[in-house]
Amino acid sequence: MLEPLRSHYLAALGIENYVPRRILPGAKLSEPCAWDTNAAAVESPSDIALTHAQGVTPQTPPTTSTQRKSIVEKTVAALVAQTSDKSAAVDATAPQFALSVVIGGGILLLDDAPASNAARTEYQKLLNNFLPALRPAAAQYVLDIFMWPMLKNPQIARDAAAAVETLSAHLSKQIDQRAIDTVLLLGSVAQQWCTMPPSSTIRTLKSISLLACLHDPAQKRQLWNDVRHLAER
Repeated sequence: MLEPLRSHYLAALGIENYVPRRILPGAKLSEPCAWDTNAAAVESPSDIALTHAQGVTPQTPPTTSTQRKSIVEKTVAALVAQTSDKSAAVDATAPQFALSVVIGGGILLLDDAPASNAARTEYQKLLNNFLPALRPAAAQYVLDIFMWPMLKNPQIARDAAAAVETLSAHLSKQIDQRAIDTVLLLGSVAQQWCTMPPSSTIRTLKSISLLACLHDPAQKRQLWNDVRHLAER
């Protein structure tokens, strides 16, 4: 959160800014918060709250804990709404997708992610049959979800180039740590955002989405024909 919204937000919560008296040995220097020029004219937290609080005027400060709590809540809501509006404007141009990352028995499978718990349960049932058929060791697999943009890491850019770079870094780490020798890119989304460089030790195969087979079982034959030679190793 940029200044001065950060200071207003903390003040509304009753939290004083902390300034250390000295820098600890070996500690990294703190970076100053960027200043939001568009928000420079934002009123102080008390002014914002008193303007919006019903029955309270700027000349009449609150006298009860209930009034003070109401003012804090209104102030925080106003500041969060202003920040959220700016984030929404940025996110509107950012790509959004979710991919299943399945790892087991030296296979890394990238596919569309189930949209609900019920769909995830059915998807795992299909994985329980599909992966062991390719390689018995893959019966012990791990299913994770890669979501973009990464809302918990706002410092990461959210454009298409950042999406490709972040996903590539994540998969490269998994390949190195899990001794992956085969990568399955299933579905158009996985094939669009995953760029696997040519490798003499890692085999990359592309086919239709395994999740799509849940909606149209007739597609299972095409998927199996595309990957069945892995079972013949």
